[in-house]
Amino acid sequence: MNNSKAQASIEYLTSYAWAFFMTIMFVGVLFYFDIFNTQKYSAQYCSFDANFFCGDYTVQKRDMELFDARITLQNNMDKEILLEAIKLTDDDEQEILCDYVSIFCPLTNEESFGFAAPSNSEFIKDLDKSWGPTRMCGVFFENCSQTLPLDYKQKVNFNITFRGVEGSTIHTSKGMLYANVGELSEGIIGTGECDIASFDYNSNLLIQDNTGENLLMVDGNGMVLITGVLFEEENTGYDANDFKIEIGGIVVAWVSNPGGDLYLKGILEENTIEEPSVVVKEFIVQNSVDETAVFFDEDGNLFIKRCLKSVEVI
Repeated sequence: MNNSKAQASIEYLTSYAWAFFMTIMFVGVLFYFDIFNTQKYSAQYCSFDANFFCGDYTVQKRDMELFDARITLQNNMDKEILLEAIKLTDDDEQEILCDYVSIFCPLTNEESFGFAAPSNSEFIKDLDKSWGPTRMCGVFFENCSQTLPLDYKQKVNFNITFRGVEGSTIHTSKGMLYANVGELSEGIIGTGECDIASFDYNSNLLIQDNTGENLLMVDGNGMVLITGVLFEEENTGYDANDFKIEIGGIVVAWVSNPGGDLYLKGILEENTIEEPSVVVKEFIVQNSVDETAVFFDEDGNLFIKRCLKSVEVI
């Protein structure tokens, strides 16, 4: 009789133990397949105030502590604008710093309209490009410092400061992105050789005004940035405040101070394959490996290996 009761008790406990074990296994499988991740079932979104419309977006994990992001914004205002800065924060309002932020206007343009490196610094703007009304532009963020779990969603807040092209009043717009975190398939920020975002700030020639503001910069790859306007075939007009480039005591070019306008007695030749003469004197700027980046000849012509860009801040 006692043996029968003991056997029944063991069978009872064994049955429930197996049931408990199977329940644990079932719950483990659910966790393994991330069934309890409620973020998987919440909708993604990207929204801004009335100044901008967010058309597309993506967040891609670069490694354990870095991610890239992209948003497509439409200018809903009735004026052309220039961006001053973009600040990113997480859900706790802690700032997220990125190595680079680039804006491409229009979206299909291969050269950026402006960029900041890092993201909390002032934007450098290409004055030959604009962000006009209704235009869709891409804003790209690269190497942003934040630990993101793959296959989860990330919330990013945007604080954009901007002004009208013809104005000086600074305005602010706010937006929010909530999107799936995916694997980085490829670098999402591409810049061409003549993109201001590819300028090497280990410059070989730098001209500043008396307040320390940059007026002209030349990098080792042969790109030239100026804060003013280029004037060709100009023979006179410089004064004692301007920065002059001379060959054999003759002024062949000058940079206005202030203003940053570049005046050439000759013309500009971009993407040149010309090399300096070994016979006559020329004003040559070389990079760290003694390659010619740009040079002026005796006629005041400027030969550069890449491009010249007029920008707002350098």
